[in-house]
Amino acid sequence: MKLTIFSNFLNHHQIPLCDQFYARLGEDFCFVATECTDPERLKLGYPDVNETVPYCLPAYLSEENYQKAIKLAEESEIVIHGSAPQLFVDLRMRENKLTFRYLERIFKKPYYYLMPGFYRLYRKYQNKELYYLCCGGYVKKDLMRIRQRQDGYYRWGYFPRCQESPQKQPREIVRLLWCGRMISWKHPELALKIAGQLKKEGYAFQLVMIGTGKLEESIRNDISREKLENHVKMTGALPAEEVRGWMQEADIFLFTSDQTEGWGAVLNEAMNSRCAVVADERIGAVPYLIQDQYNGLVYRSWQELMTAVKRLMQDYALRKKLGDRAFSTIKETWNAEIAAIRFLALAEALQKHTAEPEFLTGPCSKA
Repeated sequence: MKLTIFSNFLNHHQIPLCDQFYARLGEDFCFVATECTDPERLKLGYPDVNETVPYCLPAYLSEENYQKAIKLAEESEIVIHGSAPQLFVDLRMRENKLTFRYLERIFKKPYYYLMPGFYRLYRKYQNKELYYLCCGGYVKKDLMRIRQRQDGYYRWGYFPRCQESPQKQPREIVRLLWCGRMISWKHPELALKIAGQLKKEGYAFQLVMIGTGKLEESIRNDISREKLENHVKMTGALPAEEVRGWMQEADIFLFTSDQTEGWGAVLNEAMNSRCAVVADERIGAVPYLIQDQYNGLVYRSWQELMTAVKRLMQDYALRKKLGDRAFSTIKETWNAEIAAIRFLALAEALQKHTAEPEFLTGPCSKA
């Protein structure tokens, strides 16, 4: 089976899955990067790996590489298409070749409903061998608002490296962590608001905030104004390995993004690190990864967010139970190895027009 993934650039969240495909398919697997790595991501600590792994073809480097990418689109038995030019899908559909489009939710902003290009794009090829890998719990709902086709939707996501994680121990000063770009729709101000309330109510805690962005300066000013210097530490941007180290040390992970967060791979990482997670229900990964009250806490309002955090602050046993179950969710189901095995089984069944494997939950289960 010859499998090619087309996307903008290769990042550290995609490498574990690509490594799994490469281990199983060897030279029959290729990741085509259509752009150089986003400079903003490099500032956040993302490594530039487009030209360092054996299976990646940087199509933007030369005309020769671009023509190789065209040939792969035309000849590969299976293609996964992400954030890449529509041309590669069009080439596939001319011959009705098996193709999977993976995408996050479409209508992240209300004004997207007024953009007719979205409707034309997703109504094309409805009767072709084009299927959807839904990166988040709201993708199918968005697609169903546009398309007439009822089937062909599968749960998918991002699969950061899965690793072992030590058990969390009880401590007098509870450690909270927030991690992400400091931009409006990730709402770092909510983490700071939590810190202010916890201080006011006399809790012993430390909040670490990892990341940089447009709101960084205002967050620093707010820390000073609210006299939170003894409770809040800002690290700036850190390499992925250092971020995981902070997650290993954290007790509670605050995931405060809104519906603009299509997936949110930090959730996988925090769960894999046995953090007790408190997450906004609108985040794409949340419906797939978190069962409220079982392996994390989901909130819908500021009041629910604050209540959840205080519950975890007061109850080590609850933090440990949720964190251990979160770890098991990633280790047993939502990881790159399981995703690769299941995808190849699904693709083979669709290619041969045989019965699809039945996965009740996790990657490649019906969305």
